[in-house]
Amino acid sequence: MAMEWLGSVVSAVLKNAPGPMLAIGIASSLVLFSPDSMIESLGMTAFRTEHKAEIGGAFLLSIAYLSATTILWLKDVIIKAWTVRSARLVREQRLRELTPAEKSYLAPYVLGHENTCYFEPEDGIAGGLSAKNMIYRSSGVFNIMRGVPHNIQPWCKDYLTAHPELLEGASPPRQHGRNGRI
Repeated sequence: MAMEWLGSVVSAVLKNAPGPMLAIGIASSLVLFSPDSMIESLGMTAFRTEHKAEIGGAFLLSIAYLSATTILWLKDVIIKAWTVRSARLVREQRLRELTPAEKSYLAPYVLGHENTCYFEPEDGIAGGLSAKNMIYRSSGVFNIMRGVPHNIQPWCKDYLTAHPELLEGASPPRQHGRNGRI
C-alpha cells in the first residue's frame, strides 16, 4: 500500500515539479537526517523506522530530479548566452568589414543623426545592409519620388556611434533615392 501511495505521489509531483520536488527533498532529508531527539520530539520515530526505504527513495528521486532540472536549465542558459554572444560577434565583425559604399550609406544615420534614409527599391547596397540586419525597411509604403524609407537597427547605430572610426573611408556621398536626397 505504501508503494502505491508513493507511486501516485511521485506521479502527481512530476506533473507539477520542481516546487513540490523541492518540498519533498527538504522534508525527506529532514526526516532521514535529523537527530533522533528531534524526530522523537516530532513523534516521527516509528514513521521513520517503518518507512525509511520509501523516505530514502523520495529523497533520492527528488535530488535526482532537481539536479537534472538544474543541469538542463543551466544548459539552456549557457546555449542562449553563447548564441547571443556569437551573433553579436558576427554583427560586429560585419561592421568592421564594411565596404566604402556601405559606410557611405550608414554614415548619415550616425554622423548626420538621420532617423530615416530613402533608397530606391532596387538598390543593391541598401538590400545588402538590410540582409545583414543593419538597416530595415521602416514602412511598407514608399514615395515614388523619394524611394523606400529605411531606418538603422538600434544595435548598429549604438555600435557605430561608439566606434565612429568604422565609418572612416566612406565613399563620397552618393545620390540615394529618386530625389537625390538621402
